[in-house]
Amino acid sequence: MSKKSHYIAVDKDEVMRCNWCGTAESEHWVHKDEGRGVYCSYECRTADEYNSTLCTTILFPILWIAIVLTMEYFVPEFSWSTDIFTLAIVLGLTFTAFVCCPLSCSLTQLSDSRNARRAVARGSRRFDRVFDERYLKCMNCGAPIDVEGGKTSVDCSYCGVENRVSYSE
Repeated sequence: MSKKSHYIAVDKDEVMRCNWCGTAESEHWVHKDEGRGVYCSYECRTADEYNSTLCTTILFPILWIAIVLTMEYFVPEFSWSTDIFTLAIVLGLTFTAFVCCPLSCSLTQLSDSRNARRAVARGSRRFDRVFDERYLKCMNCGAPIDVEGGKTSVDCSYCGVENRVSYSE
């Protein structure tokens, strides 16, 4: 029976890392948007969204104020001296649409982001030992490979396939 041979080479500078905590390890990577980052967990993704959520929370009340102040411009029939009932309805509906609904969602997201930031600090896992031998897996069966003393060729103890390892600093 002939042995299969696999080669494992790693460049530490090219390793995918979490945008928030910096770890290179994750069972299930979470992608934010195309080209906008990758996270090791939803918790790290939520923590990284804090600033954009804060901006959204501030933006909607400002948008509502701008709409109310420019209402006479957009609706020529509107006048501040009109019926108080009509004014209350317009202000109430716009306040609900532009402030209450988005603000309640934003405040919930803001709270979640704040809690996620408390749980996982930014960059807290950046200096982990990424390529400790305990993370190497057989290229054939996926079993863990035990590399002893800087060996460059290791046989898998489960399937017998030869795996090659290179070390780069």
